[in-house]
Amino acid sequence: MQDNDQVREQVRTAYARVARGADGCSVGCCGNQGSGGGFDCFLAAKRVGRTGHVIGVDMTPEMVTRARANARRVGTANVEFRRGP
Repeated sequence: MQDNDQVREQVRTAYARVARGADGCSVGCCGNQGSGGGFDCFLAAKRVGRTGHVIGVDMTPEMVTRARANARRVGTANVEFRRGP
């Protein structure tokens, strides 16, 4: 049985691969685009409107970087991304 730290490290490694474009989404729902990158936060940003604020948290620096780049690309000003544990 793996401990929590080992599982976290495996997830971080897999998410980092997705963020770098080296791997697709493992559940097949995202095509070859991979998962993450702030998509759910962009949907939430529309719901909270211009006066609201959305904070996205991810466990890999690669995915946070990807999400921030996506936010700049789509021009979303009311979303920020942070790295969590």
